[in-house]
Amino acid sequence: MILDEPPSAYVGRQVFGCIFDDEAGLALRDRIGMSNICFEVDYPHADSTYPHSEKVLSEMCDAVGLDDDELYRLARGNAIELFGLQRFGIER
Repeated sequence: MILDEPPSAYVGRQVFGCIFDDEAGLALRDRIGMSNICFEVDYPHADSTYPHSEKVLSEMCDAVGLDDDELYRLARGNAIELFGLQRFGIER
């Protein structure tokens, strides 16, 4: 298969990452792209942030200086867009 574009061109529109307790990863958001990162709760797995997910998210976002728009995208907006949840009435 021959790609029409270099592989790096596909990352921004086709690759998403999840963060659940990773300040370093979130601090690199400008290199990854804020639109490609989602907050991961991963309930009910033992290695998740549950039942403290909201606290962990808040502290991590404060530590790296996310603004309100970035916080919204990480916690909700990117997942709504990625999974097309608008079709179920889930919006901002």
